[in-house]
This record gives sequence, C-alpha cells and structure tokens, in this order.
Amino acid sequence: MKSAESSDKKNSDPVIPFKFDIEPIDSQHQKLFRIFQRILDNIEQKSGNTEQIIEELEEYTHYHFSTEEDLMKKFDYQEINEHIVQHEIFIQKMLDFKTSQLFQSITLNEEIAGFLRKWFLNHILEYDAKYVDTFKKNLNSENEEK
Repeated sequence: MKSAESSDKKNSDPVIPFKFDIEPIDSQHQKLFRIFQRILDNIEQKSGNTEQIIEELEEYTHYHFSTEEDLMKKFDYQEINEHIVQHEIFIQKMLDFKTSQLFQSITLNEEIAGFLRKWFLNHILEYDAKYVDTFKKNLNSENEEK
C-alpha cells in the first residue's frame, strides 16, 4: 500500500490517503471517500440533506462490495467469509442509520460521522489490505496471459 501523491491536493476532490495499485478497487475507494467527505461536510455545515448522501453511499457500497466479493470468489480468496461479514455489518449499520433518520435523532449525524470515519479507515487498512497480495498476483497472471 502506498500513500497518495500530494500533487493531488491541488484538485478540489479529497484524496484517499492510500492506494493498493489495484483497479478498479482504488478508484472505487476514492469514490467512497468522496461520498464520505460530502457527508462530513454536510454535517459540519448543517445543510440537512444527509439522508440523500447516505442513500448514495449505501448504493455505491453495494456496488463496491460486489466488485470485491466477485474478485475474491474468482481468485479463491481464503478469508472471503470474514470479509463478507464485515460488509454485512456495514450494510446493517446503514439500515440502522436510515431508521434513525426517520426518528430525527439529535446525535445521528455525529454517530454517522464517527462510524464512517472508523469503519472506512479500519476496514480498508485491516480487511482490504489482506487481499492485496492475492488480487495482485492473480491480476498480474491474467495480464501476462493476454
């Protein structure tokens, strides 16, 4: 895993602080990070449309999780079940947040921000980092066969 280049900071988009050099995973993580940053900005500005962004995050995470899980199956990744459980935890938490939005919880935005901050970094650094070698080895083999 390597750090993103600081030259990306001139771009207004937030830059994910690390990359695995695996496409499409890196670009998907970048998009997830941008959505996450919009949620944080929205909470900070108290602009009120967090619900719509949470919906977008939920939809995109389903897409991203499917990509990861499909590659894990394709490459016979040994820790796939543990990884899928982590995805299921995230999906359930998003459903919990959507339910809480219906009841207009006063602390909801802080709960969302705290959960996403921890989950996003911990999941990628701990769980996603575990598949990097398997994915790269198999993707390199596929590229060599072409």
